[in-house]
Amino acid sequence: MSLTINAVQSMYFMTGSADHPSFCPTLQLLHIKEIKHGAENKFKIILSDGDHFLSGMLSNQLHPKVHSGELAKFAIIRVTEFEVTTLPSGQKIIILIGADKVSNPANRLGNPVDIAQSGINLQPSDLELFLRNYDDINDNNIRSTFDAGAEMDELERAAKRLKSTVDDHQSSLSVEMQKLDDEEKRIRDRLNVIDEKKRESADANGGVDVKDDDLIEINAGGKIIAAKRGVLTQRKGTRLEALFSGRWEKNAARQQWQNVFGCQSKGVPSNCRLVECAVNLV
Repeated sequence: MSLTINAVQSMYFMTGSADHPSFCPTLQLLHIKEIKHGAENKFKIILSDGDHFLSGMLSNQLHPKVHSGELAKFAIIRVTEFEVTTLPSGQKIIILIGADKVSNPANRLGNPVDIAQSGINLQPSDLELFLRNYDDINDNNIRSTFDAGAEMDELERAAKRLKSTVDDHQSSLSVEMQKLDDEEKRIRDRLNVIDEKKRESADANGGVDVKDDDLIEINAGGKIIAAKRGVLTQRKGTRLEALFSGRWEKNAARQQWQNVFGCQSKGVPSNCRLVECAVNLV
């Protein structure tokens, strides 16, 4: 099975399979090594088309194929999906997402050179040197890629925690708002009951067709004091307002009004003058 000519060079200048979905090159897996990263294990790889090689790593979904032996050193594979990413150092690596084994000749095909340095006159021996130093020169770069992924995962978890906290606060706020609405309704219902009782009391004890323009004559110890009902009742909560509001019109006989302040029919005692002063005051 021959390798796809110039496949690595083409992949190097792509962002991934999404650029050309039909592009499924046949490559050789020159190197594969498991590394420890936190609680996870990752696999570093080198892919070759016989002329150039490119380093990278396997996605988690291909790990079972490594454990089964399908993806092993010198395996010929058909790449079905990949991505190319650039590390903080500027180095490009391939992320192998989908691949199927074709065969395994158990030896290297061709004399590939590093695609990143393909513009320099390199010798095939550079591949052996690259493989010997691969673990040392790339651990930090590849690990930085994993670290970036871990940071993104942590950011996603933090965003989820923040959303959960916001949702909890909104739920608590909704509960409190409902309590306030219920309390407001209870108060309004209570006020309606009070207003209804006031209307019933007015109907039972008050005068019919009572108006502020009604002229009230007060017999204060023989002295008649005339004033409009609206004048006598303008100071709410006072004795005058209660007496002449009309709410007790049916129970308060007019001939009893002259005795409201203890005034006598003979003369105009001082307390009767108080009635006049009170009317003049309002």
